[in-house]
Amino acid sequence: MVQREIPSLPLYPEARRCRAPTTDRIQELFATAERHQLLKRQRVVQIFEPELEDLQLQVLDLLGVPRSVYLERARY
Repeated sequence: MVQREIPSLPLYPEARRCRAPTTDRIQELFATAERHQLLKRQRVVQIFEPELEDLQLQVLDLLGVPRSVYLERARY
């Protein structure tokens, strides 16, 4: 955040700003990002990828985690 001159991120409830995000706060941000699978006779018919919010995408970028890794489909 310092390198990109980002003073804070809206990570607290009611989008209050956070100047020094903790691991817990980051994990809470991604707690609702879930992948779902539709199965038919124990076979995957469709995968519903999580729809990441702009803030989640920004945090992934700040952490140096490519979006493709987070959204990559599991191999079956």
